[in-house]
Amino acid sequence: KRHCDRMWLPCRALAAAVLSEQLVPNTAFDLQISRVVTAESAACGRSNVLKPHARFVSKIQRRQKPQHVDLHADLARKPVIKGLLPNGAMTMGSLAFLAGAVDAVCCTKYRCYTNMMTGNSIIAGQALAIACWTKFAFVASMLMNYVAGVAIFRLASLRLGARKFAITSPLIFLAHSAADAVSWHWNTQWHLLLLALGAGLANAFSSSGPEVVTNMLTGHWNSLANLLVDLICGRQVDPKRQKAAKRSLGIAVALMLGVVAAQTLLQKGISPRFWWFGAAYAAIFAWHDLGKQRQAVESTQTLV
Repeated sequence: KRHCDRMWLPCRALAAAVLSEQLVPNTAFDLQISRVVTAESAACGRSNVLKPHARFVSKIQRRQKPQHVDLHADLARKPVIKGLLPNGAMTMGSLAFLAGAVDAVCCTKYRCYTNMMTGNSIIAGQALAIACWTKFAFVASMLMNYVAGVAIFRLASLRLGARKFAITSPLIFLAHSAADAVSWHWNTQWHLLLLALGAGLANAFSSSGPEVVTNMLTGHWNSLANLLVDLICGRQVDPKRQKAAKRSLGIAVALMLGVVAAQTLLQKGISPRFWWFGAAYAAIFAWHDLGKQRQAVESTQTLV
């Protein structure tokens, strides 16, 4: 009899936990197990002995639960904060606006780009053809820093997973702030290398997660042109293509609005500071991370 009691001890503890409502079964399989063990426990008629084991099972269950679930659940229940959390369209539109503004400032003041590496590659080829080594070294360094920014974001994604924004958000802000600090003390173009690093981080985020290019419009104009021809010819358009075309139109409008806003400030004698853009990028990263955490909490609550 003692041997049987030792074999059924975990089952009895589970039954006592279910009876005392300390352990809630999450699946149909757990529910069936709890019913069987409850029947065995009732047959034994020794429920008072099983109370310590029920407390032990409940402690194990609390240890297995993530400690941050309650915090995010409370955050998701607040309607004001929930309404302010972003979706993919808002995040991509904000990144496209910032990309247009930054490139407008760099193109007007320094005659180069920090987001569009196609233009920098053309400039590097021209400098190499005419043997202008200083210009070639500068543009080649821009390309390498951009690639370094993309590599840092990718490495953070592989090593840290969802916590990558805890590293990339401060880093992109520091890169833009450092570029501002260098430009205040020295009249040079070399501080744009730091902006290229930040641009690599931002564009790696948009192209890896939502898989949308926000710093260039060539592909988006192609998508819009193809949709326009199909509509004129009366062809039936796939809903996915319509959605992609609407997204392309939104990104094109957002990027052009960023160019117009930056150029308007420059014409009025107001030079935008790069740390403004760094703070905006960091806020978008954190904002998007908060939205993803809220979605994860809602999906967890739905499963439970």
